[in-house]
Amino acid sequence: LFLEQTANELVMQEKEEGGVAVGYTCYYVPEVLLNCGKAFSVRLRAPNTGSLDISQYYMSSFICGYTRALFERAFEGGMNYLDFYASSETCQQMVRVVENIRELELISNPRFGWGIIDAPLKISPHGNKLYTEQIREHLLKPLSEKYGVDISDEAIREAVKEHNDMCAIFEEISEMRKEDNIA
Repeated sequence: LFLEQTANELVMQEKEEGGVAVGYTCYYVPEVLLNCGKAFSVRLRAPNTGSLDISQYYMSSFICGYTRALFERAFEGGMNYLDFYASSETCQQMVRVVENIRELELISNPRFGWGIIDAPLKISPHGNKLYTEQIREHLLKPLSEKYGVDISDEAIREAVKEHNDMCAIFEEISEMRKEDNIA
């Protein structure tokens, strides 16, 4: 039930309690940092999407269906709950989604903002420095300044701890699923 919509009951409850909904799509965007303080990440999807006519008009049929479906959902008003959209320049198609959402003012949330990072595609000291600076300037700084999200070292460490705890639970469930089913 919760997977049928991204703006589900849990997301809306968190928003009502003062949470900052941060939508993201790309694994180059560090999800764990989107869960600092009162911010919470929402992996953007567009379940139950039908026609992509509007998005095709604005974006072309050569752009992947996923990005067009997200744009279509925004056009329908299905992303109005978002406070912030975190994206990466690693996929120009996704950048076009963010640009069109911004240009057409499709998210009717007066607090809405966005950040696009330029994630390096190679691991190197220079790339790591660039990635860190991009995350700090384009994601964490706006979340802190515009929404009051705590991005202190303590908040980041707590977000990483919670993330690691969840990963451990998922790993445990995965190991249990490998066992023989004794009923």
